[in-house]
Amino acid sequence: MDVYYKQVGEQLAPPVTVIKKWRKPEPGRFFVISNADMLNEGGVGLEAVVRGSNGDFVLATTKRMSGEYSVEMAEVMVAELGMQLMTGMNVGTSILESDCMSMISKMQNPHS
Repeated sequence: MDVYYKQVGEQLAPPVTVIKKWRKPEPGRFFVISNADMLNEGGVGLEAVVRGSNGDFVLATTKRMSGEYSVEMAEVMVAELGMQLMTGMNVGTSILESDCMSMISKMQNPHS
């Protein structure tokens, strides 16, 4: 596990913990794995997969978006796509997994 600190002015923001090993969620919880790909021909490909607490496949979706997007914006769009999947399933608490640390940090600390 690595812990990263972000310098904000003269203060250190709260640490962000990065867990390099997958941890099994509590029974009954679902998690969304989101990924965005920058396409060579322009635009982005968005993929979101919902898995159960044992890692079993539940649901997936993909979406292709034309236009110019930053990597971070594409990751935000795919996180939203994944959360929409979870909302449609009408389940309780879910976990979002992403490889975009800057987006996760902003979601955890929106005012920093």
